Amino acid sequence: MCGEIKPASDFHVHVRNKDGLESYCKECTKFKVKFSLYGLTKKEFYAMLEVQDNKCFICGMEFNSRSKAKEPHVHHDHTTGKVKAILCPKCNMALGVFNDDAELLKKALKLVEGETT
Repeated sequence: MCGEIKPASDFHVHVRNKDGLESYCKECTKFKVKFSLYGLTKKEFYAMLEVQDNKCFICGMEFNSRSKAKEPHVHHDHTTGKVKAILCPKCNMALGVFNDDAELLKKALKLVEGETT
């Protein structure tokens, strides 16, 4: 996908290939599997990251693809499939737990702010 010449360590092992390596580098394989599911091109994904200053749209944590806890996740509308933002794993999971329901999130916010009635 990227067409770059990279060291063998940047590729997963694939025993059936002549050279013993996957055809795509690890980064492109991750992109192909993870982001293309949402109809997002690599160029569009990196443009979104740039607009977000390589940080989670919600909490502002800086992304680092070498750490699972800081790896960018694509947040999308589950009904339309439209990509909304790039989030950290925790923020993406939090919205998922609330089923992207604005009313539930408003109630949670009131609780966090100290309102219990």
